[in-house]
Amino acid sequence: MSLVIILIGIFVGLLILAVTGAFRPWRGCPKEVKVSSTLIVGEAHETLFVLVHGFKSDPEKIWSSVSPSLRPFGDVLRISYPGGALSNADPEIIARKISSQIQSEFAKGAYRRVTLIGHSMGALIARKAFLYGVSGTSDPNGEPPFDSWGAKVGRIVLLAGTNRGWDISGQKPSDMGWDTFIYYWAGTWIGRMTGTGELILSMETGAPFVADLRLEWLRWFRRSRDVEVVQLLGDIDDVVSDEDNKDLQAAGSGKFAWLKVRGTGHVDILDMKDESTGIWADGKSIGDYRRTKFLLAVNAPFTKVMEENEEQPFQPDTEVTHVVFVLHGIRDLGRWSAEFERMLLARFRERGDSVDGKLVVASIRYGYFGMGPFLLRPDRQKHVRWFMDKYTETLARYPKAREIDFFGHSNGTYLLASALERYPSMKVDRVVFAGSVVPKAYNWSTIVSRGQVQAVRNYVASDDSVVALFPRLFEYPILRVFGNDIGSAGFNGFSACDDQSSALPVQNVEFITGGHSAFRRWVSSIVDFLLPLEGKPEPLDPPQSRGKWVVLKAFSDYGAWTVWLGLASLVLWVGARLATSADRLAWPVVLAYGALVSLLLAWA
Repeated sequence: MSLVIILIGIFVGLLILAVTGAFRPWRGCPKEVKVSSTLIVGEAHETLFVLVHGFKSDPEKIWSSVSPSLRPFGDVLRISYPGGALSNADPEIIARKISSQIQSEFAKGAYRRVTLIGHSMGALIARKAFLYGVSGTSDPNGEPPFDSWGAKVGRIVLLAGTNRGWDISGQKPSDMGWDTFIYYWAGTWIGRMTGTGELILSMETGAPFVADLRLEWLRWFRRSRDVEVVQLLGDIDDVVSDEDNKDLQAAGSGKFAWLKVRGTGHVDILDMKDESTGIWADGKSIGDYRRTKFLLAVNAPFTKVMEENEEQPFQPDTEVTHVVFVLHGIRDLGRWSAEFERMLLARFRERGDSVDGKLVVASIRYGYFGMGPFLLRPDRQKHVRWFMDKYTETLARYPKAREIDFFGHSNGTYLLASALERYPSMKVDRVVFAGSVVPKAYNWSTIVSRGQVQAVRNYVASDDSVVALFPRLFEYPILRVFGNDIGSAGFNGFSACDDQSSALPVQNVEFITGGHSAFRRWVSSIVDFLLPLEGKPEPLDPPQSRGKWVVLKAFSDYGAWTVWLGLASLVLWVGARLATSADRLAWPVVLAYGALVSLLLAWA
């Protein structure tokens, strides 16, 4: 019995750490970033080819047949950085140092052109280094850009580039074996738990490095369309699928070509040896076929490259000038959003001649999300990455959108608030929160000072017991040390509004009557705020009191922990009774009970 109590105690402790996102039993490799380069002198010296390797790669080995193929056309600069499975190197720092290495070599030679070539995740890093070279990104340390070499980049070649980031959270890529899938899945789980492999984790779809890069890439290409981008992808790539690999931002540049490499996977796209296994057309080896395709992408005039382009031209909708994101919450499939969308479109038409262009309501859905997964920070962050991917894709599809607004309910408010904190490149204009699970002490001053939002309205429900009793717990001082990032703004309002002298454009609407879904009676007010008729929304009624729900307020402030304790005690008591009541096979009973509890939490 004592062993059962000890094991249950350990389980509860680990569960608390997992919920708060603070489980880091040890840290991985240090974040030291050492970037070096090797110059291979070619037969011509007007062009500098820069090679950026991918995940777990030995630069000398993987470029062994690529470098000789390039030497007749210019000098080759082979980059090396810590890209192993345990690397915690910051990709921002890697890209900055690569840009510095290129600048150093560029200053020594009389190069007229620079061509960047990146493989796998090296494609992402090469693109970021390019943005450093053309002042297309802001350095976190405020260091000056490298304008001289960036201005000479004429073409960027991406080999099996994970340009949208890698993603195994949904279905397995069609050409990926189950052994590889399990390897990536297990590696991701272990890495998040132990704090190792932060470099490869930063390359996931929607991760801050990837999302910010794509947004900066899109904005830079809106201003300049001189750089040509060529993407090569094998038709049996076992890591990235066609959909993951085609970056709409690159396609939106106007000078984008996508070439298919037959009989080729993720790694062997770099195998251009004549003795490579397989015979291609006219008796040539498949290595020679790949080399021919590669040199076409690297050296041929772009008109010639486009003759072999296999990607349908990306057709953005340039008539859309206004986008409103609508995002639902937990235990909700967002069925209410259809009526909300109808009212937004009707208001946009009502504005008539005062606006031009079109409105699109991006009512995106991530499916049912139960209370159990919501309480786990890693699960919430997975949806933040998903949201950022959708946000980036939407902006790529509507490049002329001048206004980007947002309405979120429950977990939808968390997704935006967390994204604003973690992704400095993300910007929205007007924001409406309802049933917010964001901390009441959320740092709006930083978000506003960075120019990420223009105005915020937060609808505070007087009897939202969901927010008052559950996320409210994590604002207690004793739990703040764990750094969890959910709270009670939907019940208590944002404290940034308490300072009457504050000039922050953040407003609490206190208090609307109803529970967690009380906003549904205020849809007209929300629509008026997002799409005001005369440029300014109608004034709201004076603040209302909580009325009888002041008791809930007191219980939320001082007794929310008792609800958690009561639920946990009930679950543990039933589990202990099951374990002690069974004469034999007690552990299978306990395991089955644990599985049942987990299932109930997932769908609660």
